[in-house]
Order: sequence, then structure tokens, then C-alpha cells
Amino acid sequence: HALLNLVAQMWETKQLQYIEIAKLTSREHEVLYSKSSKQLHVDADKLLVKEESKVPDQAASTELQVLEALKRRGVAFAFIDALPWEVHERYLQSLFNHLRTEAPDGYVKTTLQQLLRADRQVFLAMIRKDVNVRRRPDDTLEMDTEIMDALQSYEVGFHLMPLPKAKVAEAK
Repeated sequence: HALLNLVAQMWETKQLQYIEIAKLTSREHEVLYSKSSKQLHVDADKLLVKEESKVPDQAASTELQVLEALKRRGVAFAFIDALPWEVHERYLQSLFNHLRTEAPDGYVKTTLQQLLRADRQVFLAMIRKDVNVRRRPDDTLEMDTEIMDALQSYEVGFHLMPLPKAKVAEAK
């Protein structure tokens, strides 16, 4: 529920935000590892005891873990009706295709870290364009087209380019 709360807050404030990969926690992780604490709050003339729950970050270091985390983000955006599930799946497929593409001679394949930087850049591009997470008056979703446009931009493509192989010093 922590991830759903994060995206619901975006919907309430009408502000798109990038959610770090570690914050894209699964419900299972949340149930197993969340810690709750009770705190006293003074509200006008009442004394309230509120229970706050903190969910620790969830590590995502393999391709499968990253893919599952990003799919959870897609479910959350579909939940608040900001981005259709099919569009997010197409976005992920386009993004992850870069990991499967062979690099030219003298270059290394695109890494998972590059993919995550590109994903961040996609969201930064949409944030700069002030993309709305709510439906427009004409019943269309702005993120629907903007996420794929951002993925195809130069700034994002730069992060997905294969890097040159490190030069190995020749033995004398």
C-alpha cells in the first residue's frame, strides 16, 4: 500500500514525481518488513495517538527484480488512472529491449544501471514538461503519449548507448 499511497499523493497534488527503484516495494515486502510506531499528535484541542508505518527500501539488483519493481509502478499508475497498463508495458518492453541488443565491436552492452538512469531521465523530462497525472477535460491521459515521446528523446537515448570497452594494457 505504500507505493499506492505515493502515487495517490501525486494524483492529489497533480504533481508527477520520480519514485526511486528501492521505493517500488511489493506488498509482501511491506507486510514482512514494515515497522510501525505510535506517536502523540496535538490537533487543535485534541490529543491523538497516530500509528505510523515505515516500509524499508526493497533492493532490486537483478534484471528480473528491476523489471518486477517497474511493473509494480505501472500497476500503481494504472490504479490512479494516470497511465494505462498497456502503455506502461510497451514502455518497459522498449526500455528493456536495450539490454538484449548486442553492442558493436569494441563496445559493451547496455547495463542495468544505464537503463535505470534512462528511466529516471524519462520521468525528469515529463516533470520538466509539467505532465499532468490526471485526465484532461477531453478524457485523454497526458502521460499516455508523453512517456513514449520522452523515451525516444535524445537525452534518454544518450543514457542507453553502448559504452566503449575498457582498454587492457598490453603485457611487455
